[in-house]
Amino acid sequence: IKGEEEGVINVFAKTNAEEDIRDMLFFAFAEKKLPVIHMETEKLSLEDVFMKLTGQDVEEIEEEAKKASGKIEKQSRSFFRKCKKEERADKEEKEEEERVRERFIKKK
Repeated sequence: IKGEEEGVINVFAKTNAEEDIRDMLFFAFAEKKLPVIHMETEKLSLEDVFMKLTGQDVEEIEEEAKKASGKIEKQSRSFFRKCKKEERADKEEKEEEERVRERFIKKK
């Protein structure tokens, strides 16, 4: 319950999704001679629920996910290049060993 102007009180009620209490509220207020000036229902979207639960905006989360994805992609590329370099080094080392072996065999 929150008052914004003198003599007017705003009332917010939460219910489960299946229950429509507007008629009941209207007649309960009317019985007490309290006029209802305005009544509306508000349904929260999945995004609204997420924001209330996490305190974060979906767009913020998406931006953080993009940044993390970019970092992972860079790390993957770096790791892939490192692996390729190691493969080339191993191949060159094996080729050098083979050349040395061939020279040794020719000397005999």
